Amino acid sequence: MPECFTSVLQEKQMPCAKQIAMAITYKVFLDERTPKGNNKFALKLRITYNRKHKVVPINVELKKDEWNDVTQKVKSSHTNAKLITVKINQVITEIQERALKFETTEKVYSVEDLADNDSNKSSEITFHSFATKEIENQTISGRVGNAITYRTATNKLIAYTGRKGLKFEQIDYKLLNGFTNSMLAEEMTMNAIASYMREIRAIYNKAIKEGVVEQKYYPFNKYKIKTTKTISRALTVDGMKKIINYKIEPNTTMWHSRNYFLLSYCLIGMNFTDMFKLTPESIQNNRLIFSRSKTKKIYSIYLQPMAADILQHYYKPENNPDYLLPVLQKGDNPLTVKKKALQAIKTTNEYLAKIAKADECKLKLDVTTYFARYSWANICKGLGYSKDLIAEALGHSYGNSVTGIYLDNYGNEVIDQANERVIAAVFK
Repeated sequence: MPECFTSVLQEKQMPCAKQIAMAITYKVFLDERTPKGNNKFALKLRITYNRKHKVVPINVELKKDEWNDVTQKVKSSHTNAKLITVKINQVITEIQERALKFETTEKVYSVEDLADNDSNKSSEITFHSFATKEIENQTISGRVGNAITYRTATNKLIAYTGRKGLKFEQIDYKLLNGFTNSMLAEEMTMNAIASYMREIRAIYNKAIKEGVVEQKYYPFNKYKIKTTKTISRALTVDGMKKIINYKIEPNTTMWHSRNYFLLSYCLIGMNFTDMFKLTPESIQNNRLIFSRSKTKKIYSIYLQPMAADILQHYYKPENNPDYLLPVLQKGDNPLTVKKKALQAIKTTNEYLAKIAKADECKLKLDVTTYFARYSWANICKGLGYSKDLIAEALGHSYGNSVTGIYLDNYGNEVIDQANERVIAAVFK
């Protein structure tokens, strides 16, 4: 990052009037007026020209202690310090290039003109370049999961068309339909295809909002994303008992995989990545307090004895004091966290499938980590609990989706009691 964000433009003779070019100054700052989640604030750039100001977003969120307001630099201790610095310089460089272009063409311009490049977007930005920048933004913001799904869908579409220069306007119904048929020919499921198409649609919607492409070109008004009904991913009480009672050599990878699965079940189907992120500080007054990575919703789950026993077995403060489970380590950046979590989930799924198909179980199901959550809900319903309580326990909004009126939240005691019974149903 340059020591001083100042660009002095030379005086030029304009076609109809003489303009004395003023210095363009830049200040990068955290906008503390609009707090985001997790005590973060949006990083923004203030452009000053001819005594007028314009603020533009940098699409980065930071905590106050991660930013040095004096040097206008992200602190080197931040995991993505270099990436964020590149992002800031990129935004400033784009504005400086815009100013140079105005000067070269002898155009009188304002600070608004410097901040706004919408007029050039549609002709210069391709689907691939826009998606790549969005992937970078998601990575910097810590939304690594989104970044991965965006990248996968983008690569799939570009591989099909063979054109990195594909414009948004060229993505029409015919192209999307052909893309779908090509994936069907690869024997992909409709739901897998739908996942790719939703990511492409999300990128297209972002491009419309940013003025990269006009709404009239939007192809998803005609092309409809199709899905098929998902096969039930819920086990019965008997199915869960078979997995629990299956004989496994202790401290093997299969044994650990089953433990993670059972821990998730005891924690009301907790997401595995969130489970791997649990720290000693997550436990408060025998309750597990955590924020769901995907939704940022705060959860509070009473630590039932079975879950406490599993966590106590794995937590080794002398080896890894920062996490309750031995999957992540202190210093792992968001991308490493995602990779380690995905690998652990993949391994768990492989062994769960083997357990389910073993002669002692014969479940005839490809059991995965998702089954912990759906099985908890299925067994809870079988015990007579209402769908509303189950939705509340799982962290879903429920009620009348049209009016937006929702029932009062169930108290922790009611959900704690339900979870205790759901655990007892399969372990006793």
